[in-house]
Amino acid sequence: MDKKKKIAVMMLTLNSEKYFMAGVLDALKNALRDYEYELIVVDGGSSDTTVEILREKFGEKLRLVHSPIKNLALCRNLALSKASKDFDYYCFVDSDIVLPDDFFKRLLPLLEDPKVGTAELKSVLGHPKKSLVSEYYLAVKTAQGAGIREAIGGATTCIIIKPEVATKIRLDDRFRRAGEDVDLHLRVNELGYKTVVDMNEPTAMHVRDPSLLEELKRMFYRGYARALNLKLHRSILSDGVIKATLVAIATLLCWALTFFGIIFPVYIMFLPLALLIVRHMLKLTKPYRLDLAFVGLLISSAYLLGLLGGVLKFWVFERR
Repeated sequence: MDKKKKIAVMMLTLNSEKYFMAGVLDALKNALRDYEYELIVVDGGSSDTTVEILREKFGEKLRLVHSPIKNLALCRNLALSKASKDFDYYCFVDSDIVLPDDFFKRLLPLLEDPKVGTAELKSVLGHPKKSLVSEYYLAVKTAQGAGIREAIGGATTCIIIKPEVATKIRLDDRFRRAGEDVDLHLRVNELGYKTVVDMNEPTAMHVRDPSLLEELKRMFYRGYARALNLKLHRSILSDGVIKATLVAIATLLCWALTFFGIIFPVYIMFLPLALLIVRHMLKLTKPYRLDLAFVGLLISSAYLLGLLGGVLKFWVFERR
């Protein structure tokens, strides 16, 4: 009989009870049924039953680490440092992700390629309520397709990492609220490894259902973090800070002209923003929907506003 592969699964939690109730832990346990594993959880001080549920589900397989510091990069570094060093693979799974049963069976073979350092599975918002934000992301063309794709940057919603790669990764602690996932992927690329994504069905499912305001806030932080990633990884990122800043300024200028047109009113001022909406509509699959295009424009604008703030912070005022 073949020896079971050993997998160190890492998860960050903070009041994740509502996601666990949606089946996150059951799906993870089911996907791990044919492997030897440990679950390292870094909890940021949950006040609900997150910890109790984890202990009940995983028992002695659980290694719980309490972290008073709510910093994503530091918590991921802490999880990596606590994982057993003799395991065959490291894996990050977000606390709001429901994995398909064949998650490991599909991704582990991809890591047999010596050039591949990480493998991840495409994840989509899958909450049954299907909010406007969920509908938007499901309609974006870049979310479509199948097959195995190579990626520059990416996410860590559900990712497997070779141990020889993971032991060389330490994320920048300035990524407090977002961007540490992209930092991880880019560091892997800088080590000379490829990152690949399985785009096939079934995908992993985000069981969060963000409101538009929550998503705008999240995208602001991602834009802010993008400026730092542009600074840290200039050697492999093609979209430099100057180009990104100009796009941000142009988009925000369109908004400013629109508000000017509303106040006075000068209706020609609405034209730049209207063209931006058309541009975002063309990013969607048919049938094109104006409401989803507007959601895309709002999300993009929040991201670009965060990017400008990050450029000022990391490129102008900070010399680190």
